[in-house]
Amino acid sequence: MQKYLANLKLGFYRYRQYPMEFLFTLIKRLLQIFFIVVFWEIIGSETGDKPLIELVIYFILFNATADLIMAQTFSLGDKIARMIHTGELNNVLIKPVNPQLYIYSKNIGTLMPLIFVSTTALGILIAIGQLKLVHIPFFLVYLLIAIGIGIGLNSILASFAFYFTKIFGLREIFKYTTRIFSGSFIPIYFMPDILVTILDYSFLSYVGYKPVLMMLGMLTPTVKDLSIGIFWVILITLTSRLFWSKSIGKYEAYGI
Repeated sequence: MQKYLANLKLGFYRYRQYPMEFLFTLIKRLLQIFFIVVFWEIIGSETGDKPLIELVIYFILFNATADLIMAQTFSLGDKIARMIHTGELNNVLIKPVNPQLYIYSKNIGTLMPLIFVSTTALGILIAIGQLKLVHIPFFLVYLLIAIGIGIGLNSILASFAFYFTKIFGLREIFKYTTRIFSGSFIPIYFMPDILVTILDYSFLSYVGYKPVLMMLGMLTPTVKDLSIGIFWVILITLTSRLFWSKSIGKYEAYGI
């Protein structure tokens, strides 16, 4: 555990050395939320009775959790893929750690300032009465499910780097599929009913949409819903580990 915490701190020190990078990253995130909100304000007449403030809070929460889940940018999978192609992964493999979790901890470290800002925003929304403390326990449960799925998906993406010299196109497919169908661009409740039903059983709704709805008080946790989420965590985690184990064997035997 100490190795993971030390790696997290190492990632955090990056922003201490380059504070302007954090500033521009924060501005970029705020602009993303701003333009999405403007978009929904423009088409507001077509969104039924959903008030604008609800959409604003929805997208603030979605962006706040996206950094932890990493299923919107696949930055973790992309980083591991680059380490595979450059041979830098060897420096991690010789350590007595889980490679994916070790790299994930450093990634989280680089995102700590943004996570702090997101947590502060969450606290402000609770303080002004837009969110309720009673929703936090199940929000955290759904968030953990989302993180488990996100790490698994990133691991699957990274494993393809053992077989291809470039995974840019594949990463874009992963990224935009999850962004569109996880509610990042359009809340799933605005989609056609048949698609809402399908996505309700899909892992895609768990990597952002359902944790946010839980915090907004728009989702009632049920044994069925939680069981589906846990099922996807187990299935995707097992698949990613099997794929990684098979691929890393090829890497260690032949190299890249």
